[in-house]
Amino acid sequence: MARSSWQVVRGGRTYYVDVTDHEVICGSHAGSEASDEAGACSHGEFLAGRFQDVVRGDHGDDTVVQVLAAVKARTSGDVI
Repeated sequence: MARSSWQVVRGGRTYYVDVTDHEVICGSHAGSEASDEAGACSHGEFLAGRFQDVVRGDHGDDTVVQVLAAVKARTSGDVI
């Protein structure tokens, strides 16, 4: 199964991206639910550019490419 979740810890925060069956969720937290800050968008919105700059800033270009591939696989009906 291809990757559908990414995270990196930097400066006391955990930055994450999750690709679900219907949306892309990206955010960060400092170790508790109370510190969580996140946003979500549909696959189509992500493919159109929404939150790609956030993912790039938090995780880098390689992760954007990987997330795009995961979204495209899910929207094409392929099993990842």
